Amino acid sequence: MQNNVFKKTIITSITLIILTSFLFSASPSYPSSMDYKQNIKRANTEPITNNITVSLNEVLQYTLLYNPELKAANLNIDGMEALVLQSKSYENPELETELENVGVNAFSIRIGQLIELGGKRSARINLAKLGRSAAAWEYEIQRLTILVEAGKQFINTLKTQEMLDLLEQSYDIAERSYQTALSRKKAGVASEIEILQTEKEREIIKVELEKELNDQVLQIKLLSLYAGDQSNFTQVIGKLERPLSIPELSDLLSEINQSPDIVTWLIRTEELKILEKEAKVQVVPDLSVNAGYERNNVSGDNTFLLGFSIPLPVWNQNKGNKKFAEINSYKAAFEKKAMEIQIYRDLHSIYTDFENTFIEINVLNDKLIPIAKKTYQEAQKFYGSGKLSSMELLNYQRDLLENEMRYIDQVAEFYKLKYDLELLIGSEINIRTEG
Repeated sequence: MQNNVFKKTIITSITLIILTSFLFSASPSYPSSMDYKQNIKRANTEPITNNITVSLNEVLQYTLLYNPELKAANLNIDGMEALVLQSKSYENPELETELENVGVNAFSIRIGQLIELGGKRSARINLAKLGRSAAAWEYEIQRLTILVEAGKQFINTLKTQEMLDLLEQSYDIAERSYQTALSRKKAGVASEIEILQTEKEREIIKVELEKELNDQVLQIKLLSLYAGDQSNFTQVIGKLERPLSIPELSDLLSEINQSPDIVTWLIRTEELKILEKEAKVQVVPDLSVNAGYERNNVSGDNTFLLGFSIPLPVWNQNKGNKKFAEINSYKAAFEKKAMEIQIYRDLHSIYTDFENTFIEINVLNDKLIPIAKKTYQEAQKFYGSGKLSSMELLNYQRDLLENEMRYIDQVAEFYKLKYDLELLIGSEINIRTEG
């Protein structure tokens, strides 16, 4: 069942995002490193270049391994790790020498070291570590986003295949109708118009079939791009199963705090706190200590030197930067509220489409398609007895085909909306399906 396969593959990524929110709310400490391929089944990681068919699980595995966007995001974490290493560095010492009369009368040499005070170094290190952690969680969010996009593209490909199957069946029916019309004409019970009408319907379905065949090539190519263009398959394995239930909107609203957007905001909040602290400690002057040796060639005296210097924060007390950092922290609370409102709006909008699609699927499956199918079967009987024209029979056949195509389209749309909701709230949505 493709829906369950997809949920099993992305649940670990969703869980990581959920755990992130707890980490940020409980402690400012973050993991230093992560194994970003830990969730991939290594038993099946050979390139799938020779595969004719491919499952959703295979597509997602190779997306995790070979997707270029994820590779770039992973390298970004390595880059942030390098910046953490750099943030721990101390200022280089300074070497100073002075020659009096080009060293004839006297010369001196000194070495000085800047000592950062007020917690500047620790604030710098914490900010770099936060940047590394932010990159890690941004990778997790991007990974989930790309997995959802790959899953939706898989649904598009699967929908195209099911459309092809349906159109092939319809083309066979149209061909039989055409042949029946030819036989009826030979028997003297059908006109040339009837033959032309059935031939026209057959050609219309043939054109639609060719369009879907071209679309299938495109959809499979787009799907392969998510896996880093590692695949050369010709069709996907799966079935668009009818959903039997959907969650209540209130249940989804209760999961809103697990949203990837909330996690991103939490990272930003921690960063603002460190920047505010950094602005406050900048007013604390740093101490410069130096030591050296001086030789007076005229008197022959040798002198050992020890000194220090410290700037006096008289004119510049960094008030502007401190105020700016405080305002940004205060502004973040309003940004969070605005973001929550936007998430609520998006959730309501997507859920409305999700619910309407679910309702239409049930109406199509339980009422419209059975009625259209029964009507077409009855029409065939009347047509066989000469009580119905070929044009009327074709209309009933077309009505059944359109309802069945609409059903496939809506089921595919349902699963894509489901993935959009899961991405929005950062949590799995459990749905019972037929089969």
